[in-house]
Formats: sequence, structure tokens, C-alpha cells
Amino acid sequence: MTQVPYRNGGAKDAPVHALAAYVTVDGKTVAKIEPVHTQGWNKKQLDIYVRSCLSSLHSKYGTTSFAEKEVLDISVHSCPICNQ
Repeated sequence: MTQVPYRNGGAKDAPVHALAAYVTVDGKTVAKIEPVHTQGWNKKQLDIYVRSCLSSLHSKYGTTSFAEKEVLDISVHSCPICNQ
């Protein structure tokens, strides 16, 4: 499962502006969690949301965590919520 945090400047240590995720099987996206604005959330709120996402996808796809190499930090300027 791939986690997609949108951050200021795309820096890994910047606060998370929005968060999305998707699951791929054999190179095809089979599930997608649409971006949610997380701007202003504290670490505990963000952790609860991430665990909720993992839980909902675990029952269908068996995902238990985000692989560290599967985290795509993207600049806040590419946030699909802000760019609608």
C-alpha cells in the first residue's frame, strides 16, 4: 500500500497538509483512499486516521502497514483538494 502525504515543499519533516493512499496489485490500482486535508492535525489525530485507513484496507487486501519505500512525499502545491 502506498501512502501519499502532501507536504510544504515535499520535505519529509514538514507537517502533513493532506493524505491519500492507494493499493496496487500486479501494477494495477485496486483501491484508493481519496485525499483528506490534515492541515492542523496533531500527530495523534494523524496516527488515528492512518490506522483507520489501514484497518479498512486490511480486511479486503491484507495490508498491515505502509512500506517505507512506498511513501510518496508530494508538494502541497500538487494537492488535488486545493487545485479543484
